[in-house]
Amino acid sequence: MQNQAHKFGILILILVTILGLLFFKIIIYKGTLIITSPNTPLEIDTKGYRKIICSTSPCIIELAPDTYQIIASKDGHYPETRKIKIPFKKEQTTLFDLKKIPEITKLDQKPDFIKKSQDFPEPDFDFPYAYDESGNLYYLNTENKLFFRNNEAIARFPHKNAQILSGEGFVFIIKNREIYEVDIRKKQYFKLFKDTKIQDIKIDHGIGFLKTADGFFIKKNDHPIKKLDIKPEKTAHICTFNEDIFYLEGKYIKKYPNTEIAKFKAQSPIKDLHCKNKNNIALETKDNEYYLLEF
Repeated sequence: MQNQAHKFGILILILVTILGLLFFKIIIYKGTLIITSPNTPLEIDTKGYRKIICSTSPCIIELAPDTYQIIASKDGHYPETRKIKIPFKKEQTTLFDLKKIPEITKLDQKPDFIKKSQDFPEPDFDFPYAYDESGNLYYLNTENKLFFRNNEAIARFPHKNAQILSGEGFVFIIKNREIYEVDIRKKQYFKLFKDTKIQDIKIDHGIGFLKTADGFFIKKNDHPIKKLDIKPEKTAHICTFNEDIFYLEGKYIKKYPNTEIAKFKAQSPIKDLHCKNKNNIALETKDNEYYLLEF
């Protein structure tokens, strides 16, 4: 009887120890993974352990201490894989910012965010004029050869019948093969280029772009004009949003300096690019059709 009681006691001790170890491993032996992401809800796969749907950010997951191959995925986005070590009784934080798979959709009409000078009221004179994106009117009075901002004379300009393009804090005046810049703050103008063939010139979000045989040039506010590291013979159109510059090179939409975003081919050639923000670009064709690139 004593031997049986002794054996039974040992068995109980073994069972208690096993249960204690299981309790420690399942309940206590944990680390914490904290996932932050702008893409919620997203699926988190701990590669062989379990899959979890993170509906909100931050997303808190308790895992046994180990090194995991974590895969974050979401429909319409590229998945992202990361090796993460989870320590015992400590928190490990990581960010998953999944990139959207580029998607091009044909639009029924011109997007509302595309603004042109003709969206502002037409002035009651026949002088060359332009509006900036804030609605300020710039014009060249060809009778007295004065250049005006709204009703304020800025500078005397000796030429007539010039083209005007206005950005934020600067104005381009194009006369034949010469390009002048008007410095609004200093109230003076100076020649940027002479005897040059202008292949393209535009103002986008207040920033000026010029394309000549010598290259692409960018003008921001009162900063000096700067040459971009883009081959003009391969690049057709360009647009910008804040510090991001996007351009069309052959069939590819790229982010400056040379990051490929998407391939695009339409029946009609591209006429222009219009940046809505850093993730949305409208593509305008020569047939006046519009496509929206989301990425």
